[in-house]
Amino acid sequence: MCYYPGAQQGYARVAATTRADKGIPEELDTLSDGKVLLVKRFDRGAGGARIHIEDFAQVFGVYSGRKYEGASYHDIASALSAAVSPAAALEFVRRLALATITGNGDVHLKNWSLIYRGVCDKPELAPIYDVLSTVPYIPADAMALSIGGERTFKALAAPRGNRSQIEHGCRSQPCSMR
Repeated sequence: MCYYPGAQQGYARVAATTRADKGIPEELDTLSDGKVLLVKRFDRGAGGARIHIEDFAQVFGVYSGRKYEGASYHDIASALSAAVSPAAALEFVRRLALATITGNGDVHLKNWSLIYRGVCDKPELAPIYDVLSTVPYIPADAMALSIGGERTFKALAAPRGNRSQIEHGCRSQPCSMR
């Protein structure tokens, strides 16, 4: 059960409607006028059997108290690419972009996990969890971990080209204006 006041709950409902095929757990219901989102646990199997989860603080051997400083988003993507697949690393980047767009500055090492669905199975990127938006409550908030040595949300913005290059459809090469 998760508490999502105001705008956070609105995002949570939108995210939950895309369902598990996008790495988002199945929504069960909401309570308290939409302020509480009930989500089906993805770390339980048939009959309530536990499914092993390992968060990235555990993966990197980082104590919980250092969950905001023990590694970077690049480290997580690299670990996923090596241990799971390049597709899992790409899904991580997609989710990181979603967190950035929605102003979630709390996606630290304990909010990204690997899931092991069977004995000796290769891990997968676990479904997204602890989804919220911190910026409405902390306007100057920054990302929980760094990317390229930066923590600001602007650090994840796409590089901007010269205006004339953009208007003429040029990207990485000098553009002649004809």
